[in-house]
Amino acid sequence: MENARIIAMKILNAFREPFIVGARELYTTTSIGITIYPDDGADPDTLMKNADIAMYNVKEHGRNDCRRYDPDMHAKESADREKAGRDIH
Repeated sequence: MENARIIAMKILNAFREPFIVGARELYTTTSIGITIYPDDGADPDTLMKNADIAMYNVKEHGRNDCRRYDPDMHAKESADREKAGRDIH
């Protein structure tokens, strides 16, 4: 996990500097979800789905960070989706 976090931090640091487009400085935020095989998924689809859940968890908590998937995130996402479905009806 530590290697994945080191790489993610390098990516985050690379995006902290603005992009210069013409005369404008454009700033971006970067949110990274991390999964580790086989702990967080046994196949590419599950790993990607769980990395996506972790990424949205980062966005929920302010962006510009990285976070490893935790099964509790999946439970929270399912509960949020269920609540959203009830709110629509």
